[in-house]
Amino acid sequence: GKDLPRLQIDVPKGADAEDQVDMLAYATHDEWGGGSQGILVFRVKNGDSTAGKQLVASLESEQKQQVVERGIHIAGAAEAIENHDVNVPVGVGPVPLKLDLPTKDPAVSVKLASYPATGTLSLPDRTLSPQSSLTADEVDKLRYEPQIGTVQPLIVGVEITADNTPSKPATMKLSPSVDPCDQKAGEPLDLQGVVPGLLPNEIGAGAVDACQAAVKAYPDVARFHYELGRALLAAGKVDEAKKVIQDAADKGHVRAVFELGYIASSGIGTAVDPAKANSFYAKASDKGDPYGMTAWGRALFNGLGVQRDTGRGLDLLLKAAAMGHTYAMNDLAAIFTEGRNGVPADPARAVAFLKAGVERQDMYSMNILGRNYLSGRGVQKDTKQAQTLFQKAMDLGQPYAPGSLARMYRDGDGVDKNLAEAQRLFELATDRGDYSAAYDRAAIEMQKGEKSD
Repeated sequence: GKDLPRLQIDVPKGADAEDQVDMLAYATHDEWGGGSQGILVFRVKNGDSTAGKQLVASLESEQKQQVVERGIHIAGAAEAIENHDVNVPVGVGPVPLKLDLPTKDPAVSVKLASYPATGTLSLPDRTLSPQSSLTADEVDKLRYEPQIGTVQPLIVGVEITADNTPSKPATMKLSPSVDPCDQKAGEPLDLQGVVPGLLPNEIGAGAVDACQAAVKAYPDVARFHYELGRALLAAGKVDEAKKVIQDAADKGHVRAVFELGYIASSGIGTAVDPAKANSFYAKASDKGDPYGMTAWGRALFNGLGVQRDTGRGLDLLLKAAAMGHTYAMNDLAAIFTEGRNGVPADPARAVAFLKAGVERQDMYSMNILGRNYLSGRGVQKDTKQAQTLFQKAMDLGQPYAPGSLARMYRDGDGVDKNLAEAQRLFELATDRGDYSAAYDRAAIEMQKGEKSD
C-alpha cells in the first residue's frame, strides 16, 4: 500500500496510434485476512498528437491548480488545529475534540507527529497510536480521554499532508479539567472517582447545583448521580438523596452500594435495618470498595447482625487499611491495642496503624495516638507529642480531642494545671457531643461547692 503513490506506467510510443488501452490486474490483502482484487484500465493518449498535447497541457494545468488548492486546504487545516485549546473533562469517557477541519478533501491526511504523554486518542472505531494517520473526514471524529489525575495541559503535534503538496505542522493543546461536581462532592477512596474527595461535613453550598448540571450533561456517568446524592444528603434532602444514590448503584457505582448500606445501618430517613445494611456492605466489599470492606469486615469481626467470622473480618479490615482507608486503620488499632476476639494485643502494631492514619490527616487517628503518647502505651510516653496531636485533632473538628486536651490541663499532666482552660475545653467537647466531657465538666463545677454554676 505504501508504494502505490510511486506507481508509474511506461507506455511505448506508437507513431500512428492516437490512443491505446492497457490493463493492470491487482490483488490486495491486509494483516487481518481481508483482501480484494480487480483490474485497472488505462486509456493512454499519444502525447505527440495535437489532441494529446492539449490533454497533457490540460492535465498539467489541473495538477498545478490542484497543488494550489491543496496548499490552501493544508494551511486552513493547520490553522484550525493550531488555534485549538480544547477543554477535556476528566472521567466522562472519550471526549470529542470538535476540530471542525475546513476541508474534506480526501487527499488531505493528518498524521500524529507527537502523541499526548497520558490519556488516549481514538476514533469511534479504533484507538490511535503514535504515527497514526487520519483522513480529513476522520479528524472531525477525533476523541481524547484524559488519564485520571492529569491536570497539566498536553500538547499533540500533527503533520498535515496531501499528494505532491508540501506538508505543514500544527499543534493543539488538550486541557484536562475536573467537573465542578467532582470538586464539590467527590468522595475519598472512591474507586470510580477522579479527585481526592471531601468528607460529608466538607460538602458546601453549590454542590447540589453543580451535580445536577453534571447529571444533565452526562446522564450515563454513574459517579455524578452518586455525588449528587452526597450533595443532597449534605443539604438535608434525604428522600431525594436516597433515590439518586439508588440510581447510581443501579448504574454500577460501587460506592453508592456502600452508601445504601450506611443509610440502612444508621436509619437516615428510614428504620435501622442491620441485615439490609450488611447485604449492601457485602456487595460493595466483594467489588473491592475499601469503605465496603471496612464496614463488612467490622460486622464480621464483631458479629454485628451476622455470624461472627473473626479471621475473615480481620482480613477485610487489613485489606481496606492497605488501600488507605483510615477508618479501617483505627479499627485495627483498637483491636491490636486491647486484643479482641482471640486476636492477641500488639500495642506497637496498633501504633503503626495510628501513625498511618495521622499521615493521612485523620483526626480520629490523631486523638487516639495522642492518648497512646499520653499513657505510653505502645510508644514512649511523650506528653508534648500528645498535646500537639490533641490540638491538631481539635482544630480539625474531632469531637473528643478537646476533652483529651482538657484532662491534661485538669490534671497538670505535661502542662501547667489550669482548671479554667480545662473547663473551656470540656465545654467545647460537650458542644461537639462528647458526653464524657460533659460529665467531667460537671465534676469540676461540683468541686467548687457553693460557687458552682
